[in-house]
Amino acid sequence: MFKTILVAVDGQRPLAAPLAELAQSEDLSRSEIFRRILSSALALAEVSSDLEVECLVCDGDPGDEILAQAEHLGADLIVIGSRGLGAYAELLLGSVSRKVLHLAKVPVMVVRG
Repeated sequence: MFKTILVAVDGQRPLAAPLAELAQSEDLSRSEIFRRILSSALALAEVSSDLEVECLVCDGDPGDEILAQAEHLGADLIVIGSRGLGAYAELLLGSVSRKVLHLAKVPVMVVRG
């Protein structure tokens, strides 16, 4: 049986307006917002019955936390999204996918959405 772990990392950036409004209106913590995002993504995905899925929410630097969790959990592969901010934005802001791609000890698949 395959096991997939969905990881969301709260890097403490301001929440987008709709998420901030949801958090305020329902009195939700930041970690609960991230849990709901992962649950929604899982509900929208067509998950095979032979795939076990676990959701994990962490705090910290997203790149560092993804790398640490991959090592801690013994991951065989990291699949990470890329927002495609472009070369200039990546230069100023850094890139989580680029960091993970270069520092991971296991194969990394970067998916553009």
